[in-house]
Amino acid sequence: MAIIYRKPKGEAGPTYAYDSISYWDKDLKQPRSTRKYLGVVDEATGEIIPSSGRRGRRSGTKEEKNKESSDSSSSALLAAKDREILELKEEIAILKKENRLYRDLLQKIHTISQIEK
Repeated sequence: MAIIYRKPKGEAGPTYAYDSISYWDKDLKQPRSTRKYLGVVDEATGEIIPSSGRRGRRSGTKEEKNKESSDSSSSALLAAKDREILELKEEIAILKKENRLYRDLLQKIHTISQIEK
C-alpha cells in the first residue's frame, strides 16, 4: 500500500491523496492497481484532510434551506408513502392469487389437450 499525491493540471489548486494497492492480474498478465481517495493535502501542514466518505457535492446553503422547509412536511409524506406501500402489497397478494389460479387452469387445459391427442 502506498500513498500517491496528485495535483491537477497547471499546478493550481489542491493536492489530492490516494491509497494505491498494486496486484498482479493473472488474466492479462500485467500489474494493475486500485486507488482509494483519501482526501485533500493541507498545503501548510502537509497533513491529509480526510474526505467525508460521501460522494457528490458538499451540503451548501441551498440544500440546508430545502431541508429545513421539508422537515415540516416530511412526516405527512412518510405517512402517505406508508399507506401507498400497504395498498401495493395488498394488490400484489391479490395478483399472486389470481396468477396461481390461472396457472392451475392452464395446467388443466394442457393435460386435457394431451389426453385428446
